[in-house]
Amino acid sequence: MASTRKGNDGLLLYHFDSSFYSTKVRLALAVKGLSYKKQTVLSPIEENFEPWYMRLNPTGLVPVLVHDGKVISDSTRIVDYLDTVFHDRGPRLAPPVDTDLGRRVRHFRDLLDVLPVELYSFGTVYHPDLAKDPMVTESMRRKARSALGPSTARRLHDLAAMHPDLAEAYTRKADKVGERIREREDRDLIVRLLDELEVVLDEVEKELEERKKEKEASGQQQWLCGESFTAADVMLSCLLHRLKYVGLSHRSTQKRPLLDAYYLQVQLFAPFQAEVMYTTNLLYLKSAKEAKKYTGYKRYKSRYIRYRSGYIRYRSGYIRYTSGYILYRSGYVRYRSGYIRYKSGFIRYKSGYIRQRYVYMRYRSRYIRYRSGYIRYRSGYTRYKSGYVHTLQARLALAVKGLSYRKRTVLIPGEIFEPLYIRINPAGLVPYWFTTAKSSATAHQQWLCGGSFTAADVMLSCLLHRLKFVGLSHRSTQKRPLLDAYYLQAKQFAPFQ
Repeated sequence: MASTRKGNDGLLLYHFDSSFYSTKVRLALAVKGLSYKKQTVLSPIEENFEPWYMRLNPTGLVPVLVHDGKVISDSTRIVDYLDTVFHDRGPRLAPPVDTDLGRRVRHFRDLLDVLPVELYSFGTVYHPDLAKDPMVTESMRRKARSALGPSTARRLHDLAAMHPDLAEAYTRKADKVGERIREREDRDLIVRLLDELEVVLDEVEKELEERKKEKEASGQQQWLCGESFTAADVMLSCLLHRLKYVGLSHRSTQKRPLLDAYYLQVQLFAPFQAEVMYTTNLLYLKSAKEAKKYTGYKRYKSRYIRYRSGYIRYRSGYIRYTSGYILYRSGYVRYRSGYIRYKSGFIRYKSGYIRQRYVYMRYRSRYIRYRSGYIRYRSGYTRYKSGYVHTLQARLALAVKGLSYRKRTVLIPGEIFEPLYIRINPAGLVPYWFTTAKSSATAHQQWLCGGSFTAADVMLSCLLHRLKFVGLSHRSTQKRPLLDAYYLQAKQFAPFQ
């Protein structure tokens, strides 16, 4: 939770930067020229489900406006409240309905406000084929898909048991979460909603044609309903920005030239630039400069921000401290139970070793436990078991020859460029050097070139194994029965195994 920007209008806004409905309210406040305090509620770590916030707004949604002790939720109600209470400040966002301008604003506002923007956003997350050129990356999609899932509903039920006074609100919210998950997964529903969106945007395009004629006649800049920026424009401008972000411009501005011109015009509008343009996403704190906006967070050493009793990682992800785990990129860290999950591996930090694929990390002061060996990363080399450099083909050739050898792993790509290895092999390639010892005879079988296993067999057997591993057996052994029999024979060959 965080707050910034003090003011004297007695307004406090609970919001989250990337929330569509929070964006609407911030834009309205900027257009009206109102000063206010704002307090960030971090939705990605479900801070909006904390008891203190559920008591403020039982729906668990942002934004919420507090004015002189009065609590107003729902973005549309907040905009109306601001326009009514501060009618003498800035332009009227909702002019009286007894005027032509007021009637137009009411019509288009009602038309746009009922659009399910949340389902447009998450529909493209669950069904990325519906989007074209989105600004949302695949990793962000994965995070968004997991942001509101079955685990969220379970946590809400747990919170209902822990806080009897909020049990009804938490139960309703858990039911709503389940309903939202089903709607997001329903591709036919999302497509139907997008088709209905286009019907609405066609009507907006016709209205903009009228504004174009008025502009040609008067020479004055026109918005959706007239010369002033109204509540209808608040909704439309935020909607177009969200559609572009999630990759739905091909269903909005790209098909409608006047709507596209409107979106270009609004991007030059100062309040829109200040309150909307920076919200591109949004799930994580991105920099120390941004982090300084949040009260309750302090710099911890060089990479962390203090968050209440815990800490948060602001560069590459965020860390939830209070619930006993740390979210980090695509994995999570369980610090209480004594291990850290990271992508496909895990880190056991209590028992003193790290399991990771081609990755090494700092353990204690200098070393990382890795299977039976360790990695000393400061001096730039890897000690693995007893050994020296190895690769697949070289190891197979050594096994066929019956040679005993020591091997040392060189991590690719990083360590082949380390000074220690470059001094040994300036080409920076593996494998490099082998020692020899005793030899033993190989079995007498028919191989590619005769009764002995040769260098040609070394290459062929390794090639077939790699093709199978990467899913290309249908282009190799599955079409050639003798080649398939050869590969089966090779798999029974002890050095190959």
